[in-house]
Amino acid sequence: MNLPLTFDLLQHPLAVPMVTLFYTIVHVLPGNLIRLYLFRRYLRFSPQLIIAGLLVLIGIETMIQIEAVTVFSRRIAFPFLFFIFFYLIAVTRVPMAKQICIIAPLGLLWFGMQTVVYAIEDAYPVFEIPFLLSGLLTLANLLIIIPFCLYYGRTIADPLLADDSFDAVWKPLAWLGTLILVLTILLSPFNELRTNTALFVRLSAAIGAFCCIGLALYAMNERLRQRALREQLAREAEMAEITRQNAAQMEENERTTRTFRTQFTALLEKVEENLADGDYTGIEHLMRDAAAQINTNYAPVCGNETVNILIGYWQPVFDRLGARTEYRIEIGTENPIDPLDLTAILGNLLRNAAEAMERLSPTAERILRLALVHQADMLFLTMDNSFDGTLRYDADGNLLSSKRGCIEHGIGMESIRASLARYDGAMEVAVEDGLFSVDMTLTTSVDSYGDVPSVERSGQYGEVDGIS
Repeated sequence: MNLPLTFDLLQHPLAVPMVTLFYTIVHVLPGNLIRLYLFRRYLRFSPQLIIAGLLVLIGIETMIQIEAVTVFSRRIAFPFLFFIFFYLIAVTRVPMAKQICIIAPLGLLWFGMQTVVYAIEDAYPVFEIPFLLSGLLTLANLLIIIPFCLYYGRTIADPLLADDSFDAVWKPLAWLGTLILVLTILLSPFNELRTNTALFVRLSAAIGAFCCIGLALYAMNERLRQRALREQLAREAEMAEITRQNAAQMEENERTTRTFRTQFTALLEKVEENLADGDYTGIEHLMRDAAAQINTNYAPVCGNETVNILIGYWQPVFDRLGARTEYRIEIGTENPIDPLDLTAILGNLLRNAAEAMERLSPTAERILRLALVHQADMLFLTMDNSFDGTLRYDADGNLLSSKRGCIEHGIGMESIRASLARYDGAMEVAVEDGLFSVDMTLTTSVDSYGDVPSVERSGQYGEVDGIS
């Protein structure tokens, strides 16, 4: 800074501290508040407490700036940028590499925006006080930056934050993004030479890095969408297969009923003949044979067709395993949630229960208890089933699939969580009395799903022994 400007600033004793405070807040606080908003669902503490800590760091930097220098110093600001960066990483539950990858495009965008702001201030020094014009321009640019950041959060950040895939990709991509940003800052000639050429070099690096990392994140997001689509198609195919099998079973039941009616007519004729002859022993044998031929294994568990189809599909499996099944179903004929989501939740739970029982020893007791209750606008689901007593969780407390060696999350549980999210649902997993227990609550609206076409009803369903 030249002496005349320094002398002019000294004539205004509040100018230096005020512009230092203004610059520090404007150039640090908005970007970090946007970052906190994008990670709002994954913070370790309340947002108010985290923002208070952020303001403390900004206040410390401001006091050091005012006491140590005449005007703002980047040498002091640069370390505090790192302090704040790692502070926000520490208070967020998302792994560091994943955080860096997700915020890298926004960081490069912010970096490019401030480069343009500095260039404008150098070319058109409207105010004598340094950084005042750049601060005002930063505030003006927030009207453009914030909507873009919110759009980025909805379309790119939120889906990637909600999924734990691509673990092997986050670290290399994070190193690449950090290296590009650091090299762009340190090696750019714009730091010393405020020329158009230097500005072009710096912006080109920022834009190139933004495009590369942004494309990588977009590709990951598209892969997640494709996987979600495949899961939805799998649920629809499973529902169609269940419906087909139950339709075939219904046809078989109708044929059995017609045969039984014919046999029953013949039986009545024989009974009348034996009765006329006084052969009561023969009548007793006829009744015993007829009772053995009547199929009473399966009956509907409730008035809801989707639930009946799902339970009727898995009940023969539980019967084959020798499981004791107990059901408490209090649900109306109309589906409280979308049938595909009901299939994803209840169908996957029944599947997981059957697979858990198959892993038990032949002599182990097998129990399945299912309660499904719809009250007002809430749907409550509780399932307890026998299992081998082995559970594995990841660092965030999510259950790992035993079918995948307890190293990955089960697709079934991920499908359940995706369906729960659509109804503000909550799920708790625990071990109670040696049984694997799942408790769920969902917010429902019959009006929203009452018009969903009903699934064709089967005439025979799983055996009901009571509440389990």
